Amino acid sequence: QFICCTGEAVVSTQSTGGLAAAQSNAKVKEVEGTVKSLKQALEETEQKLVDQYNREKLLEEQANLRVAQEAIEPESNASMFQTPSKTYSMLCATSGRKFFPQPSSASPPISDTRLAAVLEENSHRRRTGTPTEFTITSSLPDLRDPPAAPFTPITSAELSPTMSPKLDRRSLRDSIIRKSEGAAESVFERLHSQSDEPPPQGNIVPHPPTDTTDRLTCISMAKGHTHSVQSVSVSGSTMVTGSSDRTIRTWDLVNNKEVERATFTDPVKKVVYHEESQLVFALTSQALKAWDIRTDPSTCRSTSLAEFPSALLYPAGSDFIYFSTGISVRSWNVNQWTAAGVLHGHSGHVMCLEHVTLHDKKYIITGSRDHFCKVYDATDGIVSARVPTATLNPPHFDGIESIVWGNGHLYSGSRDATIKKWDLATRKERGAQRSAHKDRVQVLAFLPTLSALASASRNGTLKIWNEHNFGSTIKNDQSKNLIAEVNAHPGSSIQDVVFHQDHLYTASGDTTVKIWSIK
Repeated sequence: QFICCTGEAVVSTQSTGGLAAAQSNAKVKEVEGTVKSLKQALEETEQKLVDQYNREKLLEEQANLRVAQEAIEPESNASMFQTPSKTYSMLCATSGRKFFPQPSSASPPISDTRLAAVLEENSHRRRTGTPTEFTITSSLPDLRDPPAAPFTPITSAELSPTMSPKLDRRSLRDSIIRKSEGAAESVFERLHSQSDEPPPQGNIVPHPPTDTTDRLTCISMAKGHTHSVQSVSVSGSTMVTGSSDRTIRTWDLVNNKEVERATFTDPVKKVVYHEESQLVFALTSQALKAWDIRTDPSTCRSTSLAEFPSALLYPAGSDFIYFSTGISVRSWNVNQWTAAGVLHGHSGHVMCLEHVTLHDKKYIITGSRDHFCKVYDATDGIVSARVPTATLNPPHFDGIESIVWGNGHLYSGSRDATIKKWDLATRKERGAQRSAHKDRVQVLAFLPTLSALASASRNGTLKIWNEHNFGSTIKNDQSKNLIAEVNAHPGSSIQDVVFHQDHLYTASGDTTVKIWSIK
């Protein structure tokens, strides 16, 4: 019994060991099969990639040859139907590719050297056409003169040394570099010679009565700037303009001509002219400047700005000037020419500023791309860091581009094409003109003698609104509020609007300033 039991146990152990070995062998074979399948798939993928690369390379070479032929034989009407020249056919023969027969003897021969240079130059260009386009354009037959005999390839021994497979690319590259340097030098000389010649003196010329409505008539136009006029300021009989052409110009409104000019290294964004001191404060893309128009422009004061400047404000009779730099506003003592304080509180670039006197208190109002207008107490001057005392709600749906104070109310114009009317005493909205323009509201100006509001848009339209009924009509109904509308600067943005002595002055991206008479 003992032996039998032991024998059974031995047989059972051997059976278990054989099963484990069989399972192990099955797993090994399964892994080997998986590895073999992966290797086969990788080989197939690699072969596909190689084939695709070869096809793309072939198409690119065909396209380069086609571009070279079109560049050297600029017969645009017949170039689609011309077949390769002799040199072109020789290149095709060496590459082992089949092309259509060469053209008749009437076609002008192509210079081998010129073709090699064009091929070298075009080999670095990125082709943006589809493979189908390259195949069609590089293999069009001569439909005008069908070939009578098949094309016989020319052996590589007949190739000229210039077009041999061992092309001297270094000499071609040096030649292209020399040509590029010569072209760059000629461009530099042309630009340098133009910069030495100052633009001619500007003039204020009468404007033909084409832009006319019942209430608005363009009577004259200031011409002289070479780039967009970004800002205009008028006081007395003097007009000051600032432009992207990096100049500030003063104009005599009596004699209708440019009087003085200051040229800077940066585009001018905003200008403010103070008649009593005859100072022009200018905000460029990198600095704040103060220029006494009675002195040479090179003597103007300047301070560098590291942040994004946009808005400039100089309240009449104040010792401080305010300008925005990014999301903050800085105050500057104009007498000592030193920094005074800073206003914080916005989360977007401050685009416009306004000074308000209400109930014996002074405020600085700011409009920002964060959609909000904020109020700062400036009764004792901004000589330290300040935070807003109030925020006007509800906000606009887009950034605020302009704000203006008039007849006890604040008006804000936004990129959402809406103009809002605010009561600063209660900090509440008193009305809104939705869809005031078809494009963003770029700038606002108040007309106190008419109790009206002027608004200008990026699409060049100028509108005059009734201040008393503003925002009280049904949405999008402008019939009761709108006094006048004119396409002041067709196709160009109006950058600034100023009201002075019953006239409106509009500065535009079309390099002009138009003067409007209001009836």
